[in-house]
Amino acid sequence: MEKTTGTDSPDLIYPTERPLFFSIFALATIFWVGFAIASLGIGLIVIVLGGLLGICLNCLFIAQIKGYGIRVSATQYPDLYAETKRISDRIGLTKLPSVYVFNGSGMINAFALKVVMRDFVVITTDLLVACDNDKELTSFILGHEIGHHVRKHTLFSSFFAPVRLVPWLYTAYSRACEYTCDAYGARFGASSLEKARQAVAVLATANYGRSAALDAAAYEEQARDVSQFWPAVVYTNSSHPFTALRFSRIRTFFEPNQPVVLPKANLFGMVLGPIFSFGFLAVIYIGLIAGVAFASVLEKTEKDDAAYEEDGIEYYDDHYCLEDGECYLYQEEAENSLPIEP
Repeated sequence: MEKTTGTDSPDLIYPTERPLFFSIFALATIFWVGFAIASLGIGLIVIVLGGLLGICLNCLFIAQIKGYGIRVSATQYPDLYAETKRISDRIGLTKLPSVYVFNGSGMINAFALKVVMRDFVVITTDLLVACDNDKELTSFILGHEIGHHVRKHTLFSSFFAPVRLVPWLYTAYSRACEYTCDAYGARFGASSLEKARQAVAVLATANYGRSAALDAAAYEEQARDVSQFWPAVVYTNSSHPFTALRFSRIRTFFEPNQPVVLPKANLFGMVLGPIFSFGFLAVIYIGLIAGVAFASVLEKTEKDDAAYEEDGIEYYDDHYCLEDGECYLYQEEAENSLPIEP
């Protein structure tokens, strides 16, 4: 296939994607190398075993997709296959990704996955129903998911795993990747601003008619909600930009002379956002439970340390305690301190 030009042009790649990628790559490298050195080489075994486990889990997952889904081909859903081939040809891919249609059980979604160097794109039936056989909408979605493979977003997922715990950084990178792939969907998928926007709106409405009837100006205005505190908290911890923000930015690729300036997220919401993240709260919750459990075990251990109790004195290995909690180093002191019975 003849490779087209401009697939990595600046107008396709979101400005913060590359610097965030290199930052995350550096941190992940430092972590894995440090882990291997600090563990005196045992970490290398853990890394290899962890990598093999990750591959096995991905293989099991894609096996479910293959077993319960439908593989798109020239004879099976030829319309989706033709669009996949057209987009891949325009981008310049030498090998088409394997596309599967899968029952999402109500989930409106599509995603890209790499398993043992093979590229997969999975589209849920619910998303296809919401697109109502509109070729423009499905083309945008395919272009978006293929964009993930072109930009190698699926290649480093396991390697970047430790950095997911770093507040702000990985979620910001993930959102940048989504903006980039929206650009691929707009450039190589949809042919008009209206259809590209409708494809994004379907993710929010899950309905073809409602997405087509959406008031574009009102929805762009809704994107300003991110400037409020609580929406900014959610945004900071999200792997995907708000749908209204994605809807607004799409216009950049069809009206380049009118660049879209996205509203800024609330500063306090972004700074404090990680405190309200599920992972952070889970760590606090687990820490509290562990603390209570440790205190309980410690208290029980202290009680169990008593060899026996006699005449109001608890006899330990190295001290003696009265019932009122007073403890002494010597038995005689404890006996002399016993309350005198009337």
